[in-house]
Amino acid sequence: MLKRRVPWWMYAVAAAYVLTFLFNTRQEGWGPSNAGWEPSWPTFRIAAVLPGKPMEKAGLRAGDILEAVDGRPLTAMPDWFVARAHFEPDRPIELQVGRGDQHLALPLVITAPAWRTWTRAHFLGVVAFEFVRFILLVLAILLAFSAPQQLSARLAALMFFVGAVAEGYPSSGWAASLRHLPGVFAILICLGTASCLLASVIWLAFFAVLPRPRLTRRWRWALVLRPVVRIRWKIC
Repeated sequence: MLKRRVPWWMYAVAAAYVLTFLFNTRQEGWGPSNAGWEPSWPTFRIAAVLPGKPMEKAGLRAGDILEAVDGRPLTAMPDWFVARAHFEPDRPIELQVGRGDQHLALPLVITAPAWRTWTRAHFLGVVAFEFVRFILLVLAILLAFSAPQQLSARLAALMFFVGAVAEGYPSSGWAASLRHLPGVFAILICLGTASCLLASVIWLAFFAVLPRPRLTRRWRWALVLRPVVRIRWKIC
């Protein structure tokens, strides 16, 4: 049962996570579609260009090397994810490409939203993933407002909130869409998304305040070590 005496800041935190969830979910489907290429990681040599996709229309070929996007040099895989977070539909994106001894500047234009290029399997996967995140969001709200004065309930709710909005890397067009929002909304979404970096700290804090009789010594050690495994696997 939800309590009425809830601190005002808990409403603000919950609203920030709901806003972040809605924004990230919207970007997953309505952000710019896949550019249409297969890289040869860890290099940026293009292994294949998908027919009919923006990369092919821009004139890229298999064997080309992506050197920069809109002036941002590409040196590691995260650079590409940061660059594509600034993509906007119908806005020309300049690709600096190495082709043999040549260095070319090719304009890439993405016109379709992501959902238009999904296959049935991809669509079902996205729906399932977003449904799980929605359930986590609902559980977080129920936990936070059912026991607003209980620290362990707040921390557990915070873990669920983080799970509902965590992003392994920005979706296509994420940063570009953020720029079009009012500043206060953009700041809240950034804070909500970045809170996944504190997931391990929240986990440790939760089990630090959980009543000790509920846990055996062996389980306490297992729960304390879990964040170390989480960091190693780069879940967030």
